[in-house]
Amino acid sequence: MDTLLKLLAVLAVAWAGWIYFQNSGSEAELRKVRNELKVAEEEQRNAQANYDEEVRKRDALTEEVTAIKEKNQELKKAIAAKKEEKRMRAIEERRERQEAEKKAREEEREESARELREAREAELEEERREEEEERKRLEAENAEMERESAEQERKREKRVLKDRVDSYVRRLRSSLVCPHVAAPKKRKDHSRPIEKFTTQWTGRLQKCIDAALQGDAKKLETAVSSFRSLAKSLYTMSGNTSGCLEIAEECIRTSQDLMKARKRLEKFREAQ
Repeated sequence: MDTLLKLLAVLAVAWAGWIYFQNSGSEAELRKVRNELKVAEEEQRNAQANYDEEVRKRDALTEEVTAIKEKNQELKKAIAAKKEEKRMRAIEERRERQEAEKKAREEEREESARELREAREAELEEERREEEEERKRLEAENAEMERESAEQERKREKRVLKDRVDSYVRRLRSSLVCPHVAAPKKRKDHSRPIEKFTTQWTGRLQKCIDAALQGDAKKLETAVSSFRSLAKSLYTMSGNTSGCLEIAEECIRTSQDLMKARKRLEKFREAQ
């Protein structure tokens, strides 16, 4: 700007010198004006050179400013890109953090649910164990009660069987002497003394009793057959001896019942 003003001043001086030259006829004045004009021209050239330099500097400065602006724009873009990158990274980090927190919460819930399940399973297992123990205890008690009941029943049945055996034995022994043989009112066979019939009756019935007590079915069958044969022989006799057959049949049934009861009683004893 200063150079431009100087240039205008030089032009003004040159113009003034030219006007003065037109109005003056003096040679000295003319030389003076020429000299001033030369000086003005020199100053004009210097001013033009300075102006050109200033223009060059301005253009260079303008280019530099433009470059700085472009660089500034690029820097702004870079800064904006960095900010965007930072913002996106922050968003991504926040998302990852939220996902991690969500996953941690889910894992915590799953862990809590797992612990609850395990606690419930442990509780159920404890309940099952207690129920199993209670079941076993009740089964043991029931088994013990059943055993005791069975034992009592066996003892009762054993007593009943023993009493029954004793009763059968007493009943049979009470019939060892047949009253019809001992005191018959009439008999046709006077050649056979009464003592013989009495002895045979007693002996054969005793064999039935012994076979029944021994539990020997074959021996009892033989003894019963012999005893029944004697009773039939007596039945053919006259008088009250016919009643011996009925007594013999009753004794045979009692002997058979005695053997059954005796065998069952023996099984009880073997089971002990």
